[in-house]
Amino acid sequence: MTAKLAALHHVQLPRYRLRKTAKWLLSFRSNDLWGAATPKASQDLSPVTVVCISDTHNLQPPLPPGDHLVHAGDLTGWGTFDEIQAQLSWLSSQPHEYKIVIAGNHDLLFDEAFLANHPEHRDPRGRTRDDIDFGSVTYLQDERITLTFAKAKRALNVYGSPWTPQYGTSAFQYPRERNVWSNRVSSLTDVLVTHGPPAGFNGIKPSAGCVCLRQEVARVKPSPMVSGHVHVARGEQTVLFDAAQMLYDDIIDGTCGWEAISLLALAVLWCYVQLLVGHPVRSTRMINAAVLDGMKKDVALDAFVIDV
Repeated sequence: MTAKLAALHHVQLPRYRLRKTAKWLLSFRSNDLWGAATPKASQDLSPVTVVCISDTHNLQPPLPPGDHLVHAGDLTGWGTFDEIQAQLSWLSSQPHEYKIVIAGNHDLLFDEAFLANHPEHRDPRGRTRDDIDFGSVTYLQDERITLTFAKAKRALNVYGSPWTPQYGTSAFQYPRERNVWSNRVSSLTDVLVTHGPPAGFNGIKPSAGCVCLRQEVARVKPSPMVSGHVHVARGEQTVLFDAAQMLYDDIIDGTCGWEAISLLALAVLWCYVQLLVGHPVRSTRMINAAVLDGMKKDVALDAFVIDV
């Protein structure tokens, strides 16, 4: 082993052991112990069926029935007026009681600031987002809406935001080092819809998610959270954002070292104490609902259907 490799081994191995130990400890606090995400509303009420899609990129696949349809952005390929109008007309024709849509980084027409800096992407006929016919679709951009479901005698607070970390030149992006999420989402949010996923979702690399968004999700604890953007991360994951999870996240991203291991062990033990005494614990069911198949651009994958 060369001196350079030996030095690298010396630096990396302790960190590897630390992360492996943290992962082992957290495994004793399985999210499965608490089941799927627990809605903030009482579970005694009738469920609301939510159909989740994202990243259709001009595809218009058949959608399953439900009470509430959510599209987490990237309706289109190039964000032109005609593309966006076609997608919104398709969504508006769906039978769901509510249809909620946010923009993604491909949906250029919705981002006036982007178009001001890149006027070559404006509609050649001068049409803007103000000329769009949304039909029965509700568009959210950094705002919350309360939806009332008479049949289920339920109300859900839905917050939607299109922002993703900077990657290339596209709409609704922010410098990765800037925290745009701190206290951005209403604490009353039941269903959170963002275009990009949080860091750590389904094991994606840090550069593909946002650490600050994950911290905001941990603060609000929505149920569920729907996103897209990173097609290869399609899937779902239930996360219990408690003290054990936060300590684990800090160890994995390098914020904390071996001194946090004993605290993590205590936090895992505390989870079992809460379980034994019947203390209510709320987890977050996170879904990346990207529809477009990463390998076959003309193939639409199934929507996610969940009861909230």
